[in-house]
Amino acid sequence: SINAAIAAATNTADLAAFVTGVLDPRASALLYASNLVTSQVINATTVQFNRGQSGNAIIASYAAVEFTGSNWAVQRIQHQYAAAGAVETENLGSNVGPQNAFVHVQKRNTAALNGVDEYGHQVWISADNQLSFQLRAGATTPASQFSVALVIYNPYMQVIKGSGTLTITGLSPFTGN
Repeated sequence: SINAAIAAATNTADLAAFVTGVLDPRASALLYASNLVTSQVINATTVQFNRGQSGNAIIASYAAVEFTGSNWAVQRIQHQYAAAGAVETENLGSNVGPQNAFVHVQKRNTAALNGVDEYGHQVWISADNQLSFQLRAGATTPASQFSVALVIYNPYMQVIKGSGTLTITGLSPFTGN
């Protein structure tokens, strides 16, 4: 792990550390698990970044965001998987539901897993006060895989989410403004 100094936050309960990008500067990288990074707030002036695998030096970008105002709340939920393909749940604080909260998700693996199925995960607010996690079926050693969910909640925020799944095939170039 590595710590990063940030400008002092007023309220660490409303502070979220978002991983915004990870770059492996090597031309050929084979240990993909070393590129997975999760974050956590240590105190008002420090955020910490964790990798499940050591090895090559990587470059990570981040944003520490303090949600100000009395209506905001941030929860950090870390989940260790028990089984691949199964929906697993964690409890959230009261009054947190899909209509007034959103999730930013991070992942890390503590074993050298190189199959594509080892990197996918789905995390969502599945019901009021409940967060669901799912690894892709076929992923090996689920116990060495961790998801971190930053749940950002505001009772006056309206979150509009899609339903179902999207299947994207081929190239989909951006054609908007």
